[in-house]
Amino acid sequence: METCEGTVAGKLGMVLDYSVLDHLRRIDTGTYSGLHGSALERLRSVAIEGRIAVWIAEISYVEMIHGIEKLADNKEATGQARQKDAQKRAIADRMHAGRLGYPCSKFDDTYSRWDVSFRFAGPDSDRASALEARLESVQGISAGDARQLVCCAYPFNGDDVKHPPHLDWFLSEDRALVGAVVSEIQHGRLHELAGIRFGTSEDIGTACPAILR
Repeated sequence: METCEGTVAGKLGMVLDYSVLDHLRRIDTGTYSGLHGSALERLRSVAIEGRIAVWIAEISYVEMIHGIEKLADNKEATGQARQKDAQKRAIADRMHAGRLGYPCSKFDDTYSRWDVSFRFAGPDSDRASALEARLESVQGISAGDARQLVCCAYPFNGDDVKHPPHLDWFLSEDRALVGAVVSEIQHGRLHELAGIRFGTSEDIGTACPAILR
């Protein structure tokens, strides 16, 4: 499987997990304490330059809304959370990130939010929901992770459903998540995601040094 040469306008298609946005925000605010700061900065630079095609699951933005809703009784905490979310959205915008639609959304979906990910059931809704349930049962994959992953398994452009995205990589700074998904794929239990490579920003820098140089 070729994962260092893009097929859409010569660009590598890369999905950024919610954790990547949070780490980039921490870098900007001087609160990042991880080990991949340089790789994350290079990733951001090539995205801003338009050398890679970046995608973010629209369900990430729904997660932000749920986070705000949980803090409704704490005005100070709500204000701080809104500020952090605005910083993450600004980072995504600067990286020219497209939005991957949430294929599990349907009429009685209680997680989606109007004007973000809510839409009537599509042709892949039942299969996507079944996959989401399977993913949630895998150790190392949370419910939030599962929502992100089904957006990659049944990808569509949330802003333009007529032009499906090409995805080469899924990047996450959650090493446990990456390990869990890779193990499931290697054991033949996640054929829906077998066409995508999973790793951290450091992993893609090692695998495709020409991309992040």
